[in-house]
Amino acid sequence: MPITVAKPNPRPTPEMAALLAVLRTLRVGPLTTERALGDEMESLLRGAGFALQREAVLGPGDRVDFLCGDIAIELKKKARVAQVPQFFRYLNHDEVQGLILLAARTVDMKGLEKKTKKPCACVSVWGNWGISVG
Repeated sequence: MPITVAKPNPRPTPEMAALLAVLRTLRVGPLTTERALGDEMESLLRGAGFALQREAVLGPGDRVDFLCGDIAIELKKKARVAQVPQFFRYLNHDEVQGLILLAARTVDMKGLEKKTKKPCACVSVWGNWGISVG
């Protein structure tokens, strides 16, 4: 009987790691809309030198909030488990090699990574508010 070796979770690409590093510095006050959050995030990433495509069409019915190279960035004020099929569809497009969810609260992305074999991460804008020293 063959032995099955579990493959490790995919690692973020260098571009995805750089995006995550910048996004984890994002500090926002109370926002009323996802559009306002997107404006703040876009300003931060463009200021850091990233080229972004807003409302990128991946295919019929699949429009991701931002595409930065081959990394999809989706914004959700209130992320829910019910949205996982939407993220799964985005990751099934060949031009998307990773997904970052920017949400109010942290969402576990491990199951999505396991199914798609592509790196996924969640950045919590609430979680970014920590003690800053320096």
